[in-house]
Amino acid sequence: DGDDDDDDESGIGALRLRVAQQPPGQTVYNRILRPYPAVILEGVERFTGSLANFFVLVECVASESGDELPLCIDGTKKVKVQNGQFAHFKKLKITFTSMQQGTLFRLRFMLQQYLGSEFVDLPHTTIVSEPIEVYSHTCYLGKGTGKGARSGKSGPALATVSEVIPAVGGTGQKVAVLGANFRDSPKLRVRFGDAVVVAQFHEGGTLVCTAPPAAPGAVVTVSVANDGAQFCQSTTQYAYR
Repeated sequence: DGDDDDDDESGIGALRLRVAQQPPGQTVYNRILRPYPAVILEGVERFTGSLANFFVLVECVASESGDELPLCIDGTKKVKVQNGQFAHFKKLKITFTSMQQGTLFRLRFMLQQYLGSEFVDLPHTTIVSEPIEVYSHTCYLGKGTGKGARSGKSGPALATVSEVIPAVGGTGQKVAVLGANFRDSPKLRVRFGDAVVVAQFHEGGTLVCTAPPAAPGAVVTVSVANDGAQFCQSTTQYAYR
């Protein structure tokens, strides 16, 4: 009770967090969240102690259940409160897509006070961001996951290729092929010019493969066939160095 009285006298119970900058509503996995999420510390005018030892911890949680998803976030997850009020998170990444986890994500922020040699949580300060939908690539932003792309059609939609990462590399380079309507099939293939290689299915918009041999300086068109035979039309290119 004495500790609670001290907290009341110091005004620490009046401290609250508010989201000053929401994270993006849609983003791509493994990319820095922009705009940078930021929180502001409120109630500082009622706090009589020092603000020099306050930090904000961020966690990634499932949007509906609120369950923590510790493997779904990477980067600097604890930052010091600056200028007595603000905490900016400039190096956060969400490492899985919403499709992979079956949920939208939220960021949960909590104020911590560093006392002696440990961080003490201030649970009454916890605040949660707006939902974040995470896709495999920017081609999905604003479009949803594309599950409805085949509605009303008698057969499966043809694969499409939008980008290869990296776009420049050598023979044997591991390449991510981005697009849409890829199918998890043992016949799935990627063609670099005239050379065809086996592809590893990641999800409907992402494949991984290895660039086949070619002479340095060659520039080839990259296309995909779900059935190993009917390759899609494509203008996406890979350049050998």
